[in-house]
Amino acid sequence: MAKATTKTTPHRPPRRGTPGPSIVRYLGASVSQINWGGNDDPRPLFKIGQLLHVRRSEIHSFHTKIELEEALGKMFNDASFEYLD
Repeated sequence: MAKATTKTTPHRPPRRGTPGPSIVRYLGASVSQINWGGNDDPRPLFKIGQLLHVRRSEIHSFHTKIELEEALGKMFNDASFEYLD
């Protein structure tokens, strides 16, 4: 069985080509999204609709984890967020 690869980037590149970190909106999280890949639980930390800043991302073969400036040291499934830039 092949080992999954991980690529770490400082942040997701902005879609419009402007420099700086990506901004995301928290959409809510299901138990499945949290458990997939052993992510941290964003539910007690953020309110739905809250805007947050991506510090870095880890791109895996089937999902992407993001670390947010507002919760350093925690990794979240990016399926719980909408990229705004």
